[in-house]
Amino acid sequence: PSSVSFLAAEVGDEQAPPRVRAAAARSLGLHAERGNEAAVAAVGSALTTASTALARTLCEHLHGAAELAEPLLPQLRRALREQLPWRDAACALLETLGRRAAPALPELRQATRSPSRCMRERAWRALIALGPAAGPAAAELQAWLDKRCPEEQSRETLLRAAAAIPTPALWREIQAAQDG
Repeated sequence: PSSVSFLAAEVGDEQAPPRVRAAAARSLGLHAERGNEAAVAAVGSALTTASTALARTLCEHLHGAAELAEPLLPQLRRALREQLPWRDAACALLETLGRRAAPALPELRQATRSPSRCMRERAWRALIALGPAAGPAAAELQAWLDKRCPEEQSRETLLRAAAAIPTPALWREIQAAQDG
């Protein structure tokens, strides 16, 4: 815990050189990957004020601790909702969270309409990881499939999404079964 406090202070020290802050962020991520919940909480605190580069580093180094990263959902959702420059890294971490990222569904749906092809693809990959919980995004998916997306990679991602995300009719059946 004391090393986590030190690392968190280094990450937050705006007077420290960027490379020192990045190294502290990587180390904090390693602590988080080892299951240190205090490190995950420190990452969450740092994400609220971190620069773009630092926020990306913090997100990238949490991929191995996805099961502990669920408390960061508010910060990750905010990155998407407010279109922060590091929202791509937030989206990648949401993908890693898989079904635990379901609360971010509204923000992921919004991200599928981004003008950035890269951002749209990251959002679709996160929705694919949600599986059936991404059912409400079926309408957006159908709209994109109907456009006959020219980019081969985007089309491939959309086709994978079509396999993972239930159609609107199937989504209604799933909801009815859960309600009944």
